[in-house]
Amino acid sequence: MKTVILCVFPVLFFLVAACIKTGNPMENDALKLLKKSEAAFNEQYKDKPIDLSFQDLSGMTVEKASLVNADLHYTNLTETRFIDCDITGANLCGAHMEKTRFENSRLGKAQIHRTRFNKVLFLMTDMEESDMHESTFTECEFKKSDISESNLHKTTFSKSLFFMSEVQGCNIRESSMTGMVINATKFIRSDLTDSRIQGTIKESCHFGGAVL
Repeated sequence: MKTVILCVFPVLFFLVAACIKTGNPMENDALKLLKKSEAAFNEQYKDKPIDLSFQDLSGMTVEKASLVNADLHYTNLTETRFIDCDITGANLCGAHMEKTRFENSRLGKAQIHRTRFNKVLFLMTDMEESDMHESTFTECEFKKSDISESNLHKTTFSKSLFFMSEVQGCNIRESSMTGMVINATKFIRSDLTDSRIQGTIKESCHFGGAVL
């Protein structure tokens, strides 16, 4: 038994030392380069598949990165800040979004269904034609953002804000919006059949052609 213990301890010591030397062994090459330089990342992954699924981007500020069609499903985006990023067509299904910020970014045609958003900010962000069905938004803010023509079927919004945003032509059937503040936002041509809306609707909101 003593001989076995003496053999195991050096192995454990070697493994721990290797982890310390190489950093987080779970980080893939794409994330390592993104952390180092967005410009270098954009050059390296131009027109190439980007796999950041299951990675930890928490607390990062990502600026002017091209993440078009990136795989970000089940990625940790806690307190991650995206500024001037192109995330068009990305898969963010199941991503952990807590106090995540999207600022002046493009999220059009993204796949973000069955996902929980908690205290997420969308500021001057384009999310047109995205699929967010059966997702949950809690204390989220949409400011000067556009989510028109998106699929919001069976979504749940709680204590969230729409301000000067576009929600036109959306499928919002069988959804719930409670404790909302909706100000200067257009729901023109959106289908809200069998949906529940409760909260404060302020001036300059338009529901022309919407199905209520």
